[in-house]
Amino acid sequence: MSDFRKIAPEHKPVTHIELPKVDTLRLPNGTLRHNLVAGEQELVKIDILFNAGLKAANKPLQSSMTAKMMTEGSNQFTARTLAEQLDFYGAYLHITPGYDYSILSFLTLTKHLDPLLPYIKDVAQNPIFPEKEFEILKTKRQHKFLEDSEKVSTLAQRRFFRLLMGEDHPYAPFETLEPYNHITREDLKEFHRNNYQPNELNMIVCGKADEETLQKIDGLFGNPQWSATQPLSHTIKEFAPRPGEYWIEKDGVAQNAIAMGLPLPNKVDKDYYKLRMLITALGGYFGSRLNMNIREDKGYTYGIRASYLSFEAGGALFIFSEVGSHVCDAAKKEILSEIRKIKEEPMSEQELHMVRSYMMSKIMGEVDGPFARASTLESLIGFDLKWDHYERLIHTAQTITPEEIQKTAQRYFNEDQLITVIAGTKNK
Repeated sequence: MSDFRKIAPEHKPVTHIELPKVDTLRLPNGTLRHNLVAGEQELVKIDILFNAGLKAANKPLQSSMTAKMMTEGSNQFTARTLAEQLDFYGAYLHITPGYDYSILSFLTLTKHLDPLLPYIKDVAQNPIFPEKEFEILKTKRQHKFLEDSEKVSTLAQRRFFRLLMGEDHPYAPFETLEPYNHITREDLKEFHRNNYQPNELNMIVCGKADEETLQKIDGLFGNPQWSATQPLSHTIKEFAPRPGEYWIEKDGVAQNAIAMGLPLPNKVDKDYYKLRMLITALGGYFGSRLNMNIREDKGYTYGIRASYLSFEAGGALFIFSEVGSHVCDAAKKEILSEIRKIKEEPMSEQELHMVRSYMMSKIMGEVDGPFARASTLESLIGFDLKWDHYERLIHTAQTITPEEIQKTAQRYFNEDQLITVIAGTKNK
């Protein structure tokens, strides 16, 4: 073996992260176009954020099925023609529904942008939602819903989020097939007409896009002829959490699913940066307390993770794992023990150094490359935040003390607010 294979790479702490610059232009129809020019590859990616997430829906399935069906045909192109053109040019088009926004993502080689732009424009503005394809999609989704309902992981997470958000909250997942009996093609057409509008619309262009390319994009998506029919107005309904422990019994499974958490403020709150460090230490990376205890030490699970979820309506601590049904009670107790420990005494400087290093590397990943930067910018736009949000996060990661993390845990980790859902075999 050569000598260089025996020498570990030099380790250097991350002390500075260069945040990208964004050029923003308001187009004639009100669309905000954000330009992130970066990268050497001849690629262009366009992400369009529509105010068409779950929060805008009047009934379940309206947002998700509208997004899925927009590529099933438009005024000018059939679904087959669109698919053939995307395949021919090696391009990518997908519409992803989210809690607060639905995002149309389009990726192509720069040289193929011209012939493809009219297709993307018509998909965004003029989908026709054909009846036959609507019925096929509805049937497929019903089958998928029933299939997922056999999984303890799905059962636990559905129930947890209904208990966190409130059963009638637009974010809350449904637990029966009933919504499929009420969704219609007209619901989708109405949802698109009311919510896929250019007012307050955000479009992110990244990759290698020169001024001529930007003008072509602006000409199509900023055209005054595509203008809002009415102002968008969505009231953000607050969460209505129901703390407690809930069981979903499903006999004959080898593993139980544990979903646990509590409500928190979202990322616009001043304590977001401390909370992110706290939750990372608890269960946000491989060396976290939950993973080292419940996976590495006890061997109860293949993996456990704590996440900090942030929505316009609020935030949440979310802990999830699948564990052997015979050790479910023990695993739950260990999770609670780790929540208490992080409140009872400050962590060591060594542990904080690990969390700090992980967080800095995580932030680097979120701004490394044009596509990662575009995704990160989307998460900021949704909360009307700027890049200085990351400057504050970096500052917190570099300067927070063990005592500050402990005080944050004491303030927000209130056990009387915990929601615990366990799906699986209940020990007799």
